[in-house]
Amino acid sequence: MPQWLFDRFSNEDPSLRPDFALYGTTNWIRALSILAQDELSDEILENYYDAISPRTSGTEWENTVFQKLLMSLHNLASLEVMANTSEDQRYSVVRSAIIAWYYGVYTACGAMIAAQDGSSHETHAKTAQVWGSQIASTGKIPSPFNYVVTTLVKTDYEAEISEMRAGNSHDINTVPTNTEQAKGALLAYLKGSAKWHREKAESEIMKSADFRALGVTNFRTNSARSLRDSRLRNKSINLLHQAIRYRGKANYRDSLYLSYGNDYTSRINTLVEDLHITLTWFLKAAWLFSAKRTQHETWGQFKQDLSNYSRLNVSFDI
Repeated sequence: MPQWLFDRFSNEDPSLRPDFALYGTTNWIRALSILAQDELSDEILENYYDAISPRTSGTEWENTVFQKLLMSLHNLASLEVMANTSEDQRYSVVRSAIIAWYYGVYTACGAMIAAQDGSSHETHAKTAQVWGSQIASTGKIPSPFNYVVTTLVKTDYEAEISEMRAGNSHDINTVPTNTEQAKGALLAYLKGSAKWHREKAESEIMKSADFRALGVTNFRTNSARSLRDSRLRNKSINLLHQAIRYRGKANYRDSLYLSYGNDYTSRINTLVEDLHITLTWFLKAAWLFSAKRTQHETWGQFKQDLSNYSRLNVSFDI
């Protein structure tokens, strides 16, 4: 039977491919989930953060940490409820599950930044940039959440990904079933995210006064390429940048995606569970790092206060 709404939309946008987009959506989180469960444990995280020491005592930066951690916990609680719905209901909650996952990651990243250097940032893009420089690129988040490329210059980030692959040829279009396939899927998604952010940045560069002054319309000349690469060279891509792209697809760009068409119930069921698993492990890391950076007595007071007054039906002692 023809899909009337899809045909109507695709006549306007022939590139519309909601089924193809779903493969990347489910396979990336499946890969993160496989590696998180394979590589992490409470003991591993304790050892990973063993050498992290507290910052000097303070109030404003600690308030930022506590505020963002509580918000991350609320998103985890929401996602836990969604993961516990019956399987025939998960199509109804999957888009909201992705949004809860994203904001759980985003607010936890903000807490880690505040715990590290005391700063707080208003925009998602700036938070991703600072989390990358302060946390992801300095060894303060473990695998599988630490995959980064350090530049958006195409030849350079492709070389970085090729080195990380070390011969691993698995991609994002196949459901990963083991750690080798999962690593290949993560690196493929990282490459795709770098491409997405590079093209977005290139579009902005072409609108700039410096680019217009060259009197060109593309990057074929040496002067245009030099300008472009100078702007792209120090733009890194990390987990939060990838999460921003991931959230954007679910939240803004495609009403058919996750809502319509062929029946992928089994993929959707697994996706909701994997979102819950990966957010749980990410918050375990973020909360433990924040605990290590906060004064021991203050952290104890925070935990006790949550024990007394938190109304969330999820453990705060992640």
